[in-house]
Amino acid sequence: MEEKIKEFLKEEGLVLPKELIFEAYKETLKFAGALSGILQAGSKRAGKRAGEIFRNWLKQTNFETTEILETFLRESGVAKVKVLKLENGFSIKIIDSFLLKAHDKFEVAIRPIIGAIEGFLEGFEGKAYTSKIKNGEIIVEEKL
Repeated sequence: MEEKIKEFLKEEGLVLPKELIFEAYKETLKFAGALSGILQAGSKRAGKRAGEIFRNWLKQTNFETTEILETFLRESGVAKVKVLKLENGFSIKIIDSFLLKAHDKFEVAIRPIIGAIEGFLEGFEGKAYTSKIKNGEIIVEEKL
């Protein structure tokens, strides 16, 4: 799956320096603060579209969503994460991300990542998801 994701990102992705993205998010989060949910919503829309495009590009039905999330986030340069399958969703632990330094509050800094994950899952799996932060991890659950 790693090779498929690398191929997809090479063909469909846009490579930008992390520092450029970091500074954009840092400045936006500085002014957004409590309104960082706006960034999460925008990231969710972008993530959903990425999930749809990747699903159509992949044309494969035999995959493990946990592996896809871990690999996609790592290979895109967004974050290194550990994903565990839950009964009704996923638990995602952020191991490292350039966005962690974009704001001094963890919950604010990871808003773009939360939105991207939630949206990617919705676009890739065709299901609605909601998320929350619990014990420093992102819990993404399918809306029933």
